[in-house]
Order: sequence, then structure tokens, then C-alpha cells
Amino acid sequence: MIHLAALYPKIREQLDRLGRCSWLADDFAALENPGLYVNRPEDAWERIGGLERLKPDQFALAVRLAAWRENTAQQNDLPRNWILRDEALLEIALRKPRTRDALQALRGIDSRAVQRYGDAVIALVQTPDDGRAAPPQPRRVQRRSAQTEAVLDAMSALVRLRCIEHTINPAVVASRRDLEEALESPDSAKVLQGWRRALAGNDIRAFLEEKAILRMRGGELTLNGRD
Repeated sequence: MIHLAALYPKIREQLDRLGRCSWLADDFAALENPGLYVNRPEDAWERIGGLERLKPDQFALAVRLAAWRENTAQQNDLPRNWILRDEALLEIALRKPRTRDALQALRGIDSRAVQRYGDAVIALVQTPDDGRAAPPQPRRVQRRSAQTEAVLDAMSALVRLRCIEHTINPAVVASRRDLEEALESPDSAKVLQGWRRALAGNDIRAFLEEKAILRMRGGELTLNGRD
């Protein structure tokens, strides 16, 4: 943080020279949204990967465990993984240990976690379902077809092409997941919004709508309108 203060004037001067300060407005506005920093315990399960593998009763337990962990972390001002790591939380939901010894035997559970939080975890395991509707369980991610992967590769090449022209790191513009979102939900895709849209998003949309094609010309990749 100390070095950032010294770097800021130089970075700002470079952005001004390139005419890119306006690019930051949308990103900064998003970061100023207070809701971005609110971690509701009842929504904590949404940040855990692997829940799609669980049975419904196991998923319901994982949701309760995630809410308890988030509450405990907030009350003690600790990172949630210091309370219980995601891998351990999933293991508890799968195995449903009902004693301290059974909990200690699980993969990823250390003795300190059992000593501090064992009784609370076991109580959650033994808590009967209260009948409230559980949130929708994530579905298993379907493997994408080779054709879809090829389309994503072409979109990635297009982003790289525009980034070469503007001397910018492609990772700042769009990740692979951002490009997937552009295919699945174009109205909310980050790469099709704000400055990213002007830089590469409009070209991506033209490509997907078959209004433009990628081709080689003079040994270089180019994007051209359809004849």
C-alpha cells in the first residue's frame, strides 16, 4: 500500500496520455456499491464449490454449516477458512459425524477445529430439518462440446487481437469465464459492458451474430465484416 501512493501519479499520467481514465469509471462505480461487501450468512453457501455433488439432505446440511461458519467468522473477526475450510465443510456434509472422534477422523479436520468448534458442528449435524425450503442446489456443470470450446477459442483470439492493438493485458479485458458468460448471458456479460464493450465487446457480438469473421491476411489475424 505504501508503494501504491507513489505509483498512482505515474499511472494516472499514463492513463491520461492514453485517454483511458474514463475506462475506470464503470469499474470504480461497481466497487463503490456497498452491497458488494455485505456477506450474508444465509448466502455463504454460494461461495463453496462442489455442492452439486451432494445429495439433497447433505446439501441442506452444507447450507447450515456455511451460515454458521460465516456468522462465527464475522463475530470473531476471522477469515472463514480459519474456522473451517471448504473441503472440511463438504466432508462433514458428506459423512455427518455425530461424535468428536468421528469428526476428528474426517479428512481436513485438525484437532484445534474440533476443540474449538466440535460441539457446534455436531449440533448442526444432529439438527433435524426445520421444514424451510432449501435454496436451489447447484447443478453439475455439463461438459462443453468441442464446437463450443472452438467458439470460445476464437473469441479469446479476438480479445487478444484487440489487446495487442491497444497494448493492454487480455486478462484485464476478459477471462475465459467472461467469454462463456458472453455466450450464455450476453445482456449481463462484463466483456459486453462499458469500456470493454468499446474495446472488444462490440467485435465479439458482431462475430457471434455472424456479422464479422476472423481471417488471416498477410500472415496476421484480422476481423472483417462479412462480404
